[in-house]
Amino acid sequence: MVKIFVGFVMLTICSSAFAEAKMLVSDRDPSLAINAWGGAKHGTVLRLHNQCQPSNPDCTWTYSKGMLISDRDPSLAINAWGGAKHGAVLRLHNQCQPSNPDCTWTCK
Repeated sequence: MVKIFVGFVMLTICSSAFAEAKMLVSDRDPSLAINAWGGAKHGTVLRLHNQCQPSNPDCTWTYSKGMLISDRDPSLAINAWGGAKHGAVLRLHNQCQPSNPDCTWTCK
């Protein structure tokens, strides 16, 4: 299980089957999913969107080597921009590696 906070909304994910494209939806409001706002590219801010569909790769993610990878562009991963700390903005980054703890997420 990975807990991700986007703004004030917590999302929980974890599954051995998460090695395939999945939407990350809010525990509080399952109609909201993480979206690469404006399209997946380096630096894109992630926001919650109420119109995500599993067919939209800007709304689906694959868990690989601890990273949450964009299904639109597999060279992009979710990153705690500026370092993992309270209030950090989550953005897509094109230089994420499994060795970078600002790019990896763990089930707890």
